[in-house]
Amino acid sequence: MTLTIELSPEEETRLNAEAAQRGLELSEYVRRVVQEAAPRRLTARELMRLPREERRKILEIAVESAAPLYAADLALPPIERELTAFTILDSEPFLDYDEEDYD
Repeated sequence: MTLTIELSPEEETRLNAEAAQRGLELSEYVRRVVQEAAPRRLTARELMRLPREERRKILEIAVESAAPLYAADLALPPIERELTAFTILDSEPFLDYDEEDYD
């Protein structure tokens, strides 16, 4: 696949300098930056097969990226919260099924 990105002259100069500093062609450098910014999603099994230190790094990145979502959710009135609404913790029934759900 080919992707075209429009850069300002300053951005292009900076990226070229960073690529050259690492001994890479610009296209290879940009490909690596994109890969690092958008890593592939791992299944739980794949994640557990990784070395402990690598798992820790991946989970730290996940926590950092989720933190603003949880902060925004906590800023909402409790009735509007989705990410931090744990009904089991506020005395509401956790499993509340009508008998007709089983017919």
